[in-house]
Amino acid sequence: MDDALSVSGFLDVGDGHQLYWEDWGNPRGAPVLFLHGGPGDSFRDAHKALFDPQAHRVLFFDQRGCGRSRPFACTEHNTTPRLLDDIDRLLDHVGMPSAHVAGGSWGSALALLYAISSPDRVRSLVVWGVYLIRGFDNDWVNEGYPRHHFPVEWDRFISLVPERARRDGNAVMRFYAQQMRIDDATDGV
Repeated sequence: MDDALSVSGFLDVGDGHQLYWEDWGNPRGAPVLFLHGGPGDSFRDAHKALFDPQAHRVLFFDQRGCGRSRPFACTEHNTTPRLLDDIDRLLDHVGMPSAHVAGGSWGSALALLYAISSPDRVRSLVVWGVYLIRGFDNDWVNEGYPRHHFPVEWDRFISLVPERARRDGNAVMRFYAQQMRIDDATDGV
């Protein structure tokens, strides 16, 4: 494709956060906003296989605290309303007034919330692995699914977690989030 677009950069969205983004595909193609899962995940080049670079122009980005965005693993000023504002800033930054929004897992929740908050900017939604952010969903993701389907791996996963926190899946995730923020491996577990 001779006129393929592949531009990337960082966008300062305030609060000390800079989002890594890539604008990829056909600049005249159908505009798509891709929302990765997580929170805490990132987009990868493999996600590009979901789209046709001749038919789509896709805006990929790593959400606050994720992937190549800075600062990594930062949860300060990292809220859902701020993520929704970040989407508007990114779309404005690349000159995309509206887009088809695609997302899976946490990205599906963010896509649904974005469609509610900014319906004029959402042309359509494509969501999979829908995650509705209910207590039940959090418990299942943080504890239920891995504990029941991968018990050996779950036991290994929680073996580093202090005993008092092992019974609460959210405490387990908070423990690992804290460990990810430690710069020097010798300061951690």
